[in-house]
Amino acid sequence: MSEEFKGVNYYLFIPAQIAHDDRLKSDAKMIYGEIAALANVYGKVFISNAKLALRYNIRKETVSRHISNLEALGYITTELQYKPQSKVVEGRLINLLPIDHMVNTPMTE
Repeated sequence: MSEEFKGVNYYLFIPAQIAHDDRLKSDAKMIYGEIAALANVYGKVFISNAKLALRYNIRKETVSRHISNLEALGYITTELQYKPQSKVVEGRLINLLPIDHMVNTPMTE
């Protein structure tokens, strides 16, 4: 029976700074959580816009805008991976950037 299960085997992790960032739409926050979870499980994140769009029932173009926004806000970086000796894109590596946990926190005495 366990072989039939086709779901994910991880939890989404969305830091408070991401969850409460009003510059991000809800889907962008979920996509960040997906990226963080995949990075935690696999160490690297190679996931297509099409796969993310399918998981969140949104368009690929919407995923692309969310990824670009996350990158512009300094939460992630992306790097295209090319096939050897070619200019053909093989995939996109997504890296999480450290979140400064001391931003917007009360000062200690």
